[in-house]
Amino acid sequence: STCAACHGLDGTGNEMLGSPDLTTPNDWYLVTQLMNFKSGARGSHPSDAYGMQMRASAQLLADDDAIMNVVAYINTLQDK
Repeated sequence: STCAACHGLDGTGNEMLGSPDLTTPNDWYLVTQLMNFKSGARGSHPSDAYGMQMRASAQLLADDDAIMNVVAYINTLQDK
C-alpha cells in the first residue's frame, strides 16, 4: 500500500525514511494529522520534504470516511 512504502507493513515506521511509528499515537491524533496534511495545514512549507510527501499521500484519501478507515486499519496493527 501507499502507507506501507514508508511506514512499513507493520506500521512501525522507518527512521531512514523519516517516517514515524504509527502504532503508538492515539487514533484521534492520527485522524487530526491526516486531515491537516489533506487540508494543507501540514506539509505545505517548501522546506518540509517529509511533510510534502505526506501531503501528497493524504490527497489519495477521498474523504473523512477514507481517513477513518485508514486509522481503523492502523489500530489493528497496534493490537499485534
